[in-house]
Amino acid sequence: MSRRSHTQIRTLVELLLTIAVATTVVLCLTPADTLGMGHTVDWLFRIFLILLVVGPAVLWRLNSPSQLEEGKVTSDARPTKLRNYLICSSVLALSFVLTFAAVDAGRVHEVNDAHARYLRLHERLTQESQRRLNQVVFGLNGIRGLFESSQHVDRNEFKSFVSSGKLQEEFPAVLGFGFIEKVKAEDLDEFLARERADNAPEFTLKYVDNAPPADAMYFPSTQAEQDHFIIKHIYPLDKNRAAWGLEVGAEKVRREAIDRCIQSGEPTITGRIDLVQDDSSSAGILFYVPVFKNGTSHETPEERDAALVGLAYAPLVLDDALGSVFAVGENYLDILLTDCTDSQNEIELVEIGKAHGRNSASPDANDFSNRLFRAQSTFTIGGRNWTISTGSNSFFEASIDQSRPTIIGIAGVLLSLLLAAFMLSLLTAHSRASALASEMTSDLAAAKSTVDEALREIGAIRSVLDNHLIISETDERGRITRVNSNFCQITGFSTEELIGQDHRILNSGVHPRQFWKEVWHNLSRGQTWHGEICNRAKDGSLYWVDSIIAPFVDAENNITRYVSVRHDVTKRKESQKALQELSDRLELAVRVGKVGIWEYDIVNDDIQWDDQMYRLYGVAKEQFATAYNAWKSSLHPDDCQRGDTEVREAIAGTKEFDTEFRIVWPDGNIRNIRAIASVQRDEDGRALRMIGTNWDITAQKRAEARLIESNRSLAYETARASDLARDAHRLAQEADQANASKSEFLANMSHEIRTPMTAILGYAEALAENVHDAENKNSVATIQRNAEHLLEIINDILDLSKIESGYMECEKIRCDLPQLLSDVLSLMNVRAAAKGLDLSIHYKSPIPKFITTDPTRLKQILTNFVANAIKFTEIGSVRMEVDRQVAGDSSTLYFNVVDTGIGLTSEQMEKLFQPFSQADNSTTRQFGGTGLGLAVSKKMAELLDGEITVESTFAKGSCFTFKVDVPASHDEPLASSPAEIDQRSKQKASNESNAQSLANLRILLAEDGPDNQRLIAYLLKKVGAQVTVANNGQEAFDAAIAAKQSGRQFDVILMDMQMPILDGYQATEKLRAHDYTGPIIAVTAHAMSDDRQKCLSAGCDDYATKPIDRQDLTAAILKSIQACSKLVRS
Repeated sequence: MSRRSHTQIRTLVELLLTIAVATTVVLCLTPADTLGMGHTVDWLFRIFLILLVVGPAVLWRLNSPSQLEEGKVTSDARPTKLRNYLICSSVLALSFVLTFAAVDAGRVHEVNDAHARYLRLHERLTQESQRRLNQVVFGLNGIRGLFESSQHVDRNEFKSFVSSGKLQEEFPAVLGFGFIEKVKAEDLDEFLARERADNAPEFTLKYVDNAPPADAMYFPSTQAEQDHFIIKHIYPLDKNRAAWGLEVGAEKVRREAIDRCIQSGEPTITGRIDLVQDDSSSAGILFYVPVFKNGTSHETPEERDAALVGLAYAPLVLDDALGSVFAVGENYLDILLTDCTDSQNEIELVEIGKAHGRNSASPDANDFSNRLFRAQSTFTIGGRNWTISTGSNSFFEASIDQSRPTIIGIAGVLLSLLLAAFMLSLLTAHSRASALASEMTSDLAAAKSTVDEALREIGAIRSVLDNHLIISETDERGRITRVNSNFCQITGFSTEELIGQDHRILNSGVHPRQFWKEVWHNLSRGQTWHGEICNRAKDGSLYWVDSIIAPFVDAENNITRYVSVRHDVTKRKESQKALQELSDRLELAVRVGKVGIWEYDIVNDDIQWDDQMYRLYGVAKEQFATAYNAWKSSLHPDDCQRGDTEVREAIAGTKEFDTEFRIVWPDGNIRNIRAIASVQRDEDGRALRMIGTNWDITAQKRAEARLIESNRSLAYETARASDLARDAHRLAQEADQANASKSEFLANMSHEIRTPMTAILGYAEALAENVHDAENKNSVATIQRNAEHLLEIINDILDLSKIESGYMECEKIRCDLPQLLSDVLSLMNVRAAAKGLDLSIHYKSPIPKFITTDPTRLKQILTNFVANAIKFTEIGSVRMEVDRQVAGDSSTLYFNVVDTGIGLTSEQMEKLFQPFSQADNSTTRQFGGTGLGLAVSKKMAELLDGEITVESTFAKGSCFTFKVDVPASHDEPLASSPAEIDQRSKQKASNESNAQSLANLRILLAEDGPDNQRLIAYLLKKVGAQVTVANNGQEAFDAAIAAKQSGRQFDVILMDMQMPILDGYQATEKLRAHDYTGPIIAVTAHAMSDDRQKCLSAGCDDYATKPIDRQDLTAAILKSIQACSKLVRS
């Protein structure tokens, strides 16, 4: 390279360094807005300073002697050189102008970003404030539900509800939860006496600022306004004692909120008040929710005022309630919360700024007019309008990044210098331009290669997503524009059917309207939504997908399309539902069996017990430390080491955990426990947790100990044989007593369940007769259907309990078989007709007219068969077939119920007769039921010495067969054809219908339940009877004897068997002892096998069970009266 070239390069470097140093010095000495002349003028002044400093230096360097030494340049070349430098100077000036523009744009961008950040912070404060305050309504609604579901709520019950509901934990900003009772002026003294009697002798009436009503701020003018509103309950009481007993209706602000609450019937808040329990003088409010009397209308303000019991309320200190909310922005914003309900008198509630010691930073913290950013939002809470005003303070404005414009300015100047140098180089050396062009071409080729590679990667990713996920795209209006094959496969629609449609074509109706509003609310704001959605495929099946929906926007931030990516989670949802059902069944089994369940987390040494475990170990939940050593400490000292060894052996996998041990209760009582557990391990076989059960075998162990002791005594003390015999007799008596107790328990359960069911079914039937519009008829039909279904479930559970405990007995009586079959057909015909099914009876061979068996159990088995067949058959028919095979002196009857329903697989038939089990989970979801019917039927069949078998073809139908042996009688007449039986059944029904008149009959109803009194009296009066009601057995006896002595004896007595003073048995026996001969019909909810005989033995003429069937009761009354008339005539 020539010496001249070196000189030119050196000159260029010197010029560049001179300009760079001058620029840096100017920028450092004059930071942004330092000159106070405005942003644009500042930058123009800086460029002028740079040119002022650089200009002379450049001119001096171009004309320096060093350049002349290298001269030997002709006079013609100098103008060209000067022209090149002038061009470079022009480029440099233009670059400086562009740099200024970029700096200004960068500053605007930073300010816009800061403004958006400020608005997000302001909106967050506003929304979180509303959410925090509205949360209180949920707690108050819980208290309202407590009062509306109870006739009376005393102080302890209210305290327990607040404590057990953990309201303080859920709503920490609330000072407490309480109840304000509405007390009429004339009832004030009675109210105060009642409260003091309720474990609160210190309860006193208080007023705001201790002012009596005459000096209070509020003066009532109407009778309604003279009512007192006194804080009856408030918990926790310690920090709210000052408010306990406060008359809130005597203070203007508090009373105004109460009046608004009554007028609107909605939650309301007071204006700003000073809470009597708060000494900080901070702004406080009271939240009110009205509580009305049960069963009253409160549609209008007058009705609400009349029905008002009181108000659930909660006091809040706004600084505490909203302090954590405002803390999010208090370092950057000055905040003012005001009550602007009265636009002429805005009230300050919370002030953040001055109150936090930032006077130096924000000398006028709540004057937002001179702030860089300011915003104001108004919202309504509890009927009052609140405004949140915010303004950016100096800390926020200092957080705005000002470095970017400076960096852009420095970088722009440097780039300007480089551009000028480039222009100089371009003008002086064409070869450099060529080289630069070649280099740029190479860079473009490299960039194109990079773009191609990126496009290939994007294509690969899209291919993976299309193959494994369910993807769809829509335009901005939600119309489908693209779907992948997975979308078509899961929905069942083709691409052509979907394009142009919106996603409502897949709407399953599972999600409420509010769910979709929230989805579209998020999407319309440009936010991505993620959640689970249930859709309906083309074939009507439902499926669940985990969805992510993302909006795409253009340069103007307008949404142009939506993209949804999903994956199928249907199996997981079904598994969750199945798991929940299994858990519910397990919980029922555990509760019935009194079995405790425990789980030992081996890794974290943590033991979790259910409630039954705490009862088994005699400890409270709060007294038990959830660690392994805590369990060991409850073991008997003699069993502790063995128990620990067996646990460790189970964890090591050398032995199953199936053991017995003793525990010591805190009171010293020793109990025997049986324990079984399994160990869960990871893939490497490492034990993770043990899950097991405990149950109390103390009684069994004691019995075993007594037996061992008896055997030892027999072996060594034969002389005491008589004493041992007496002990054995005593133990047998104890066992008989225990059995009798269990039998009495089942009978009581039957009574306690059937008694309320009588009222439910009876009133539902009465409503059905008096309601004529379709909607109400459907509602009443729903009540009847579900009540009958509940009664069936209850009967199945009681039957199963009686069978398994050995208390169900079968009677052997002579019964009319064709009539029994006709009764089953009549009972089930309504259900079959409702589903459009053909229900019929077919005799394969002649059958005996009379057989000896238990007709109740036989009818129950056949009814269950037919009911199941109707339930699981949608199209076709249900047919009952009866066949008889005779062999000598015995005959076998076959009862087949054949349907065209869904059928069963072989796996499903294996578990068909297990209690609480159906074919599979899908059967339970689609058809309902408990899975007890067939289990009970199988047990009853065994009691009748019969057998149940099933044949089924999946998706075609099933045949359930009950086979039972009956004595053969060749002299018995054979039944007529099914058609004749149907006709006889219809004639019988017609005759019964014509005989259901009880006109002018005098009936005495002995019933202690008010609901059943009104129901049975209503049913009897409707068919013409005159009804007299007795509340107990003694009243019934007195009324019957008085009527007899007056010569107007009752035509019939309906006697409830379980009543106070004298029960039905005692009253009946007493009447018969006084020569009362009139008919007495027992009406009882007891349904055990010996209850009927017990009633008849007491002197009753007939027996009717609850729930009451009107036709059966009417028929029983007529039958008893007719039988009594025949007896009198004879």
